Amino acid sequence: MLSPRHRYTGISPAPSPADFEGPAIAPTSNASGLKAGLLVTLLPLVLVVL
Repeated sequence: MLSPRHRYTGISPAPSPADFEGPAIAPTSNASGLKAGLLVTLLPLVLVVL
């Protein structure tokens, strides 16, 4: 009963960085995953410049 509630980042902000940090630096990330990460990172910058 507690675990589903604990997954919400609004209630517990502590686990959220760990959730994002794990997949981001996972050695199993393939090239397509890295390209997607670059797109997600660069797209907002391009939109701000335009």
